[in-house]
Amino acid sequence: KFRCFQCLATMERSKARDHVAGHILKSLRGVKEELPSRGQPVGDSMPCGICGRSGIAACTEVFLTKGKSPQAVSRCQYFHKYHYKPSLESTATGPTGSTNTPIQCQIPNCTAVTPDRMITAHWKFNMPEHIRRQHPGYSLDGITGAPVTAAFARSMHITAIEEERLGIPAEKIP
Repeated sequence: KFRCFQCLATMERSKARDHVAGHILKSLRGVKEELPSRGQPVGDSMPCGICGRSGIAACTEVFLTKGKSPQAVSRCQYFHKYHYKPSLESTATGPTGSTNTPIQCQIPNCTAVTPDRMITAHWKFNMPEHIRRQHPGYSLDGITGAPVTAAFARSMHITAIEEERLGIPAEKIP
């Protein structure tokens, strides 16, 4: 079982990624949540896509396996293996309500392969922050820096439907 650090709800570990994605996206969009007194807000910087916390070394270790059918790997103690390819598309009825899954940074020389053939990655919802912090010469808008490729921008895009499904009010959806 997993107990959400934000709202304290208890669920199967397999549901944590989708559930916590709602808290992370609300934090990113400035949507105030009424959390229980013992609940912790989402981490301020690069929150873990599984537990929503920041500053925990294991949670910063996010990878994709190398090969034709990559799989997501997180060192977060609450990580539960899931099918990666379906997690790239948000569905209302399927197992994946959120696309917050590890993705590769496509800026040259950023991604590395570990000795055990894992590719470094970042949670999708954290990728804009990663670009701002690690690649200040690039920007998502192409105005304040060199633009990222169209394919990379698409890989970071969150649809309005997904935003609504995760509880973002229409006026807060970019």
